[in-house]
Parts: sequence; structure tokens; C-alpha cells
Amino acid sequence: MDDIVHDLARLGFSENESKMYVALLNLGAAKASHIAMRVRVSRGTVYDVLRSLQDLELVKTEKRGSETVYVPEAPARILTIIENRKQELVEQKRSASQLLVRLQAFHNPSERKPKIRYIETIEGLRMMQREYEAMDQDLIQLLGYDSFLQLQQTELSKQHIRGLSQRKKRIRSILFTDKIVSFSQDNIEIVCLPKALASVRGEMTVCGNRVVFFSYTAGLIAVEIQSAPIAETAKATLELAWNEAKRLTQ
Repeated sequence: MDDIVHDLARLGFSENESKMYVALLNLGAAKASHIAMRVRVSRGTVYDVLRSLQDLELVKTEKRGSETVYVPEAPARILTIIENRKQELVEQKRSASQLLVRLQAFHNPSERKPKIRYIETIEGLRMMQREYEAMDQDLIQLLGYDSFLQLQQTELSKQHIRGLSQRKKRIRSILFTDKIVSFSQDNIEIVCLPKALASVRGEMTVCGNRVVFFSYTAGLIAVEIQSAPIAETAKATLELAWNEAKRLTQ
């Protein structure tokens, strides 16, 4: 009997379910108290397990006079149970596949999370500028030039331009200003658009996998996001703006 109980357990039945079902097959029909004695389990346990076997439709009850007895279903019922479980697994797999698509939208591994940095001081701005000067990737930006000049010290601006020109990477800037602006550095290209065309009192710059947004309206406030997908989207936007700005100034 032990080997049969073991084999039933391998099919997903608990030890007590296996023992009681085999005992009932032997007995043909029995009261709960008789089954408890045969299997050597408590009265409370026998009722719990018998309810489980009834749910599986491996055991049914019959009235015999004033007594209730438990009767086992034929062993072939086990195959039906296995088939039902198989179908349930198929349905669960289908549901899981659909759910995974929805869950993926929430999945953001730490290595893919954007790194966000806030800057609110001139010292922090200069530190960021040095980082961008050291990068080899090209840079494209759009800014309100007059607001920029009011906020940043002239010497710091000159230092930043010198640092960018030393890397020989391509710098493209769309400046909203009514001033006449020019740069002698070969790697720096600018397009100036009149302030009347758009009210721009900040900056958006993309370099490599970084995009930074500045506000020049109430002191320096900057937010830098390090994320390749976000930077690619911002760069595509600035590329369109650059092409349109070139067209407008021709």
C-alpha cells in the first residue's frame, strides 16, 4: 500500500488523501469514524480530507438508514482529474502570457531606471559643464540666449565655450535672441531666431545619453536625466527644430 500512496502523492495528492482513498477502495464504503481508525488520523482531520476528496469527486456520500457513509469513485476518475488539471494549466499559461505583457510595462530594472540630478547653483552648473566638456559625443541644444547671459557670468560662459571647442566635437545651438552672435570655433554652429518667434527662457541640451533642462526665470534650476531612450527622443526633437531653424534663416 505504501508504494501506491507514494505514487498518488507524485500525482499531486496529499499523503492523507492518498491513504484515505486507498482505504476506501479496500472498504468499499465506510463511516468517517471507521476511516479515521483505519488510517489512524483524528476525527477532525478525516472530515477535512474527506471534503477535499469530495471536491475532487473521488469520494461521494450515501445515506444508509440514519448513517452517512463515504463511497469511493472508480480509480479511472484519477485520469479525469489529471486531464482537468492539464486544461487548467493550459488556461493559466494563456492568462499568464497575457498578464506578462501588461506587467512588463511596470518592470523597470534598476539598470534601466533613468538617473535624475537636480542643480540649483552656479557652482553646480559649472561642474555639469565640465562633465559635458569632457564627453566625446556631439551636443545639440536650444536656449533663450538673453536669459542665459543674464544668469551666467561672462567668464564662466567663455570657459565653457573653450572647454567645448577643445574636444572638437560638433556643437549645434539654436539661440533665441535679437543680438548678433557669432563664434570663431569651427566645431560650433549656431542659428539665431528672433525672440518674437517664441518665448524661450530656458534651455534643453542633449549630449550622449544625457538630456538637461534649464529654467532661467527665477534663478538657476536644472534637471538632468541620464537615459538613452529619453535622450534619443529629445535629440530627435532638437534635430527637427534645428532643421526648421535653418530653413527659417535661409
